[in-house]
Amino acid sequence: MRQVIEAAPTEFSALKGSSISDMQSASLLVFHGLKHIEGTGECAIGEQTSEGRRFSTSYTCANAAPDSAVGMASLTERLRTCLDVTEWTEQQDGRGARSAQYGLLRLSITRNGADGGLALGVESFRDEHGEVMGSPMRGDAVNSTGVHRCIPRSPEDITSMIASYAALPGAERFEDRQFVGYRNRTSHPTIAFVTKPTHPAHPALIVRDVTQRDGSTFLSAEGDFAGDCQAFQELLQQVIEMNQNVGH
Repeated sequence: MRQVIEAAPTEFSALKGSSISDMQSASLLVFHGLKHIEGTGECAIGEQTSEGRRFSTSYTCANAAPDSAVGMASLTERLRTCLDVTEWTEQQDGRGARSAQYGLLRLSITRNGADGGLALGVESFRDEHGEVMGSPMRGDAVNSTGVHRCIPRSPEDITSMIASYAALPGAERFEDRQFVGYRNRTSHPTIAFVTKPTHPAHPALIVRDVTQRDGSTFLSAEGDFAGDCQAFQELLQQVIEMNQNVGH
């Protein structure tokens, strides 16, 4: 599942097989998916267009679990363990489909009866500029010295960094709907937190620090990300503005 999510920012190009001719239409192109999510059946990639512009690409695998209450519970638990996805919305389609966010990607579970079971999908979308939402390079720009605005890490890097802050002396865990992190009155940084899957910038890490020097207080904010660059930059800017407003 992680490999499919990591391929979503490129619209699953490395996992795209031959076209499925009997499933094509003017607004939908369908291809064989080359990567099978563990525990699923056949997979397919669907490219949806409107007025000649592609707006979404999905990777869907059939028979991820039996189409039953037990199967649904088992599948959502697997996704909780693998991706920390815990919040699912039941769609008003009359069939009991569910969806969840992973950054700007959408996860879906659809019901297909005893033969098709529960289908598991990952879908990426394009923004108004045609860039893939959820991509670490969305909104990239190069400055005059050749430095890129978007320099992503891997999801494993983000996990490792927050674990290192959690291990520092004095680390105190906190959690809310969007973030999990650690405050620290003993070690630096003062605050380090990571996004939850429901946050647009996920996976991303933000570090805030407060230092005293020559009688003055200095606040800093920086971070790293493996999700959508534009969403991360927006989150980082919010934290920077929060720092600037301290004491005002």
